[in-house]
Parts: sequence; structure tokens; C-alpha cells
Amino acid sequence: MSGLNQYDYGARYYDPAIARFTTMDPMCEKYYSISPYAYCANNPVNRIDPDGRSFLDFVAGIIHAVGSNLALGTIPTNTSGVSNASHYNAGRNVGDVVSVLMGTGETILGTGVAAVGIAAAPETAGASLTVTAEGAAAAIHGLAVTETAAKSMETQEGRMSQASSSSSGEKKAIGPAGDAGANVTKQLPDEMQSNSKSTKNGTIFHDPANPKANSVRVEPGNPNSSNPGQQSPYVKEVRNGKIIDKNGNEVKNRTQESHIPNEEYKYNKNN
Repeated sequence: MSGLNQYDYGARYYDPAIARFTTMDPMCEKYYSISPYAYCANNPVNRIDPDGRSFLDFVAGIIHAVGSNLALGTIPTNTSGVSNASHYNAGRNVGDVVSVLMGTGETILGTGVAAVGIAAAPETAGASLTVTAEGAAAAIHGLAVTETAAKSMETQEGRMSQASSSSSGEKKAIGPAGDAGANVTKQLPDEMQSNSKSTKNGTIFHDPANPKANSVRVEPGNPNSSNPGQQSPYVKEVRNGKIIDKNGNEVKNRTQESHIPNEEYKYNKNN
């Protein structure tokens, strides 16, 4: 950020002077034991945080990839807890590279052990052939791991579809307060990031490319409100910095037209 010497990570701004983000992690409810302002869960040596949201999906991708490759692709992968497909897929890519290195190392080591066993066979009356067999088995497994990982990188096997998850996690699936059944949130692009508001029960979904100019706010409504548009669940959408009605026309704030009834809301990316 110009003038403040902060880095724009997409979801949050990072201040290198204090090694902290300046705003709360929108995914902080997934790990209450960690400060919502922390970077990489205070472990930047072993973890990365690509856009200021969560490192867990990235780590899960690495673990799943390495585990699957070591088992030669025989272990099914469970991604039910993954909330961001792009982070997870990035982790799978890193995990495949790590697996290639591990497989290559195992092949070299196993081949060396087998060679030593063969060379020592005459002096040990064949007893070292057991070592030879173990070395050969390790070499064969290492080669298979390398091939499995290389194939995974080429075919992108095990990766999640970008449409199968979202940064909004469970809220995308069931809908936040005021959006029972996710009538609104299921229409929004997967990259839209959600943050529970601090003063009310609503939820705001931001466009990560331009969070201040494009957003969709879902509110449960208040039957006692003096504004008729706020008495039932409603949506307020800001597009290109302007509040729009259900037809995409610019309207003034606090007018009834600016409060779109939940059941009438239709997301249009071309508005």
C-alpha cells in the first residue's frame, strides 16, 4: 500500500515492520487458538500464506499429495474439509515435487545398497544377498513413487475443481444468517470472500480483486426497522463503487430499492 509500506496480499494487508496483518483473517473461525492477525500461524519457516487467508488448505494439499504418491496412488483423498481449492491445488503441486525428490532419493539409495550387497556376496557366502534384495525393493519403490508423482503433475490428478469449493467455506453451502438455503450465496462466484460483520448479524462478500468497489451484503432483516426494505431478509450490492437495485441500476443508499429482497436477488456478473 502506497505510503504505508504494507504489502497487499489480496485478502489482507501485511505490515512487515511488525510481521503481522493489519486486519483480521477472514478464515480465523477455523482456528480459534491462533491470533487472527498472525502470519502463517507464527511459523513462516515451514508455512506460507499466499493471499492472507489460510495456510491450512495449502498444507493439506502437500500432505495428501505426498501420502498418495508414497502409496502409489492407492489411498483415496478426502477433501471434505478443504475450503479453498486454489490453495489446496497449489499444495498438491508442491507435494508432487517433494514426492519426486523423495522417490529419486530412495531409488539412488536403494540401488547403492543393492550394489554393495552384490559386491559383498562372495565374501559373505551369499548372506549379503538379503541386503541386496532389500535395496532392490527400495529402488523399485522409489522409481514407482517418482513415476506416480510425475504422472500426477502431468494429469493434475487429485486436484479440486475451482467450482467445488470457495473461500466462504460452509457459508457457501448452507448460507449465512438471512440467507437460509444459500439462495444468494450459492449464486456468487467462488472467489468472493466472506466476512461476518462485527456490529450486526449480516455477512459481506467481497470481490478480492476490488474489495472496496464490489461487494454483496446479506442481512437477516429486522421486523422492527422503520425502513420497510430492512424488515425482511435483504441484500445490498455495491458494483463499481455504486449501490445497485435488483435490475442493476444505480440507486441511492437507504432507499427501499437499495434493499433487495432475498428471494428476488439475482447475481449478474455483467452489471
